[in-house]
Amino acid sequence: MTKSIAFLFAASLLAVTACGQPEPSEPETSAELPALPGAEDDDAEAERPTNAPPTLNEEEKAEMDRACSTVSVEGMCNVAFGMTEEEAREAFPTELYGGVQENPSCYYLRPSATSYGRAFMVEGGTVQRVDVRDGSAKTLLGAGVGTPLDEVEAMYEDTQRTPNKYAPANDDLKADLGEGVYAVFEEGSDGKVRAFRVGLEPAVDFVEGCG
Repeated sequence: MTKSIAFLFAASLLAVTACGQPEPSEPETSAELPALPGAEDDDAEAERPTNAPPTLNEEEKAEMDRACSTVSVEGMCNVAFGMTEEEAREAFPTELYGGVQENPSCYYLRPSATSYGRAFMVEGGTVQRVDVRDGSAKTLLGAGVGTPLDEVEAMYEDTQRTPNKYAPANDDLKADLGEGVYAVFEEGSDGKVRAFRVGLEPAVDFVEGCG
């Protein structure tokens, strides 16, 4: 009987010791990001998600899908021009990547860790513009990537064309959306919009983004 008790005590002691050892952790990795003009690649710290996606009912999801596919004078996806980074992260329905680590005076927040297809420029501490480089979002009038620039020009009353800084054969079309908000549409070699940005002056005019 004494030997049994001693054996059980030794086994229990080994189990407790084993439980106290921490499990080896997986090494952290960071994805290499395609650069937005003027924006630098993030480090691993900037790649960490900031908040978990909320649970939405069908009506809320439909409204969120609409809000995230349209850029207006109010911003995009519940993120309004003039919001701080903290307010933008709180308003956006899922994670936002990027942050002040990139550049304290100007940086981008984006829904994807590996793409700048849509990105919010934070300049001087607040969201100043939205950049769209894919077909995921359009303006309220339906202008977006792939729309012929001539059609975009016909949609808005107050517009101005200027040669693109880096491709003078193509034009940039600036449209006044009202309420102090402007859109700048960049023309591609095919005469269609290749990218556009919406926001406040002077940030909306920055050709190099945060460069």
